[in-house]
Amino acid sequence: MTPTALHAPPQATSSGLLDNYRIPDFFCELMNRRDPTPPTLQCVKDRLAALSLPELRRRTQAAEAQLYRMGITFTVYSDKEAIDRILPFDAIPRVITAQEWDHVERGVQQRIQAINLFLHDIYHDRNILRDGILPAELVLNNPNYCEAMVGVDVPGGVYVHINGTDLIRDDNGQFLILEDNARTPSGVSYVIENRHMMLRLMPDLASGLPIRSVEEYGLRYIRLYAKWRLKVWLIHKSFFFHLAFIILLTLSMFFFPARWACPLWKVKIYLLKTIGCLCAQLTDRGPCMPFIVA
Repeated sequence: MTPTALHAPPQATSSGLLDNYRIPDFFCELMNRRDPTPPTLQCVKDRLAALSLPELRRRTQAAEAQLYRMGITFTVYSDKEAIDRILPFDAIPRVITAQEWDHVERGVQQRIQAINLFLHDIYHDRNILRDGILPAELVLNNPNYCEAMVGVDVPGGVYVHINGTDLIRDDNGQFLILEDNARTPSGVSYVIENRHMMLRLMPDLASGLPIRSVEEYGLRYIRLYAKWRLKVWLIHKSFFFHLAFIILLTLSMFFFPARWACPLWKVKIYLLKTIGCLCAQLTDRGPCMPFIVA
């Protein structure tokens, strides 16, 4: 997108932010690309160049203060002090073009499909083990392999509903996958709050740019689980009735280690605020319990 007169980038000054910036030897989305700079990215560079270093520091300090007041923190449990730290916030955004994101999106979707097919296989036919692609002992002797799931058909064949894919880029800017977090990722709330903070902190940087929204995440989340929600028959005295609903199940403080408390609490608050689901823990019992899941 070429900036219009309404959203024209400010002109860089002699004391601009990027004047004395040392361009790194490695790939950098902003300063050292291997291809021509896209117009939208050039607009971001021009607007950053108009900022002074003291102004950038002021905005960064303001963002950290807001994050602290809002309780957006995390805990490093390997640290002996195990204190809450403010979510790291980079005031200079990492810009990914629409073409790059379309490539990433297709690749990640394909990868998640492969992960679900892999999990189905090791709990059913085990072709990948029989063909010697993976050593059987590596899978079957893993302490996380669940024998109780052998032969169980999960709804839609979906074992991993949400996957946290960690991406890095090599020296040529090619995307590589560092790891997959197939457990429910708690970090998504940080991603969305990071976007909110960026728009509050740098409204002049983002103004008029075609930035893809992240606001629909909660809606997509609830639609995903609504698709696979279980049908529940509740037993109450002498009659039955049918319900279909979604409950966010969390573990009681008596049942999980303290190191899980922070991520579980963060994701629970985010989900309850954005999708409005019910929240329960293993010790909860309602007036219509017990229930049978059909």
